[in-house]
Amino acid sequence: MGRAGFGKVSITPPLGVELCGYGMYLERRATEVHDDLFVRALLLEDDDGERALLITLDLIGLAQETSETIARQTGEAVGLSPECVLISSTHTHSGPATGVINGMGVMDPAYVETLPGRCVAAATAAAELRPARFGTGHGAVRALGYNRVRADGPFDPGLHVLRVDTEQGEPWVVLFTHGCHPVSIDRRTPAGTAISADWPGQVISRLAEEGYGEAIFRLGPCGDIDPVVAWHNLGFEGMILSAEAVTQTLMSLLSATSTGPELRLRVRQQNVSLPLQPLTEQDIADTVAARTRYGTVKVTEDGDEDPALARFSSYWAESMRANLSTQPDQLDVPLAVLVLNDEAWVQLPSEIFTGLSDRIKAGSPFARTIVSTLAAHFVGYIPDREDFAAGGYASALVPRALLLPPYTPSVGDALVDGALRLLHEIGDRA
Repeated sequence: MGRAGFGKVSITPPLGVELCGYGMYLERRATEVHDDLFVRALLLEDDDGERALLITLDLIGLAQETSETIARQTGEAVGLSPECVLISSTHTHSGPATGVINGMGVMDPAYVETLPGRCVAAATAAAELRPARFGTGHGAVRALGYNRVRADGPFDPGLHVLRVDTEQGEPWVVLFTHGCHPVSIDRRTPAGTAISADWPGQVISRLAEEGYGEAIFRLGPCGDIDPVVAWHNLGFEGMILSAEAVTQTLMSLLSATSTGPELRLRVRQQNVSLPLQPLTEQDIADTVAARTRYGTVKVTEDGDEDPALARFSSYWAESMRANLSTQPDQLDVPLAVLVLNDEAWVQLPSEIFTGLSDRIKAGSPFARTIVSTLAAHFVGYIPDREDFAAGGYASALVPRALLLPPYTPSVGDALVDGALRLLHEIGDRA
């Protein structure tokens, strides 16, 4: 019989920290706590003693050093190698800045230093394993998201669950994943300065109200997907509406999901190299001179850049010029595959575009492949080639927030190829 353990610890930051996301130099200081942020840990063990630890934090993303420290320390706490620790972030934009993201929130180092210890506490609680029952279910949420980049672009409505019950068959923990940006709280409303886990946190609260115990969320492919309520001047009501669309589907799905004692696990994690385009001095000058409209970053009526964009570009250019001779031509990031019985749950870095996820699922050797994102440390977006051709926000602007050269248009191909290699390798060892 498989065993499981669960733990959670609050990671709610102090009031006054700068919240991360939604635009440049907004100085969104937290004025209230609407709902607490948590780190949640789910430890799974099969009959052969194979174990995997899932750590999810209600944060926009992690810096590489923080992510690696959490993986090492939580692994040590429960007797696992870092390769068996699968870390992800829920990507709420109503949480603190926790990494270096140019112009989109200043990190509080004292707060970030507390995160590994809190993750260890959650993992230690999860290490109290007990016999459990397991079952997976798959459905669709059709009233939450849409493709915000292209009207005819792909959209994956998939909602996937791992239901973990007690040995007696009582609901205990729900792992669920769905791909839609947690940006249902319009930052222009009074709710825009409140700390919140956004719609995923609200879903977790609703599941508890309905008797399903604890829950842990993994964000699906979301790079080009927003909730339909986004940017409609909705505050917490936007979050509630979004969460209810997911909750109602989850309730139906969970009631139809049977559980049993069998659990077979395999986990493997390895790096993939994402190709970058090193810049020349002329490239930097041309980028700074360009006047482009990116989402909520406005261009004034007389054609001048928004001051925030000008400041953002100036700081990026200064950083790039200081490192012209040492620019990397690739970025190594981890991806992982967790096989649960006969299903593959793939964990990818970044905010990937939906079409790339579709290619991974189509090429996978497994009959069922579930893709989640925001793994390990934050590396921005992985767009498709169409976004590069259009010079979109994801391909052109976000790498500058990370103070990196831009990705090449083949970055999505590199990620897909790396994921498929890992899927075939772990599949061949079945």
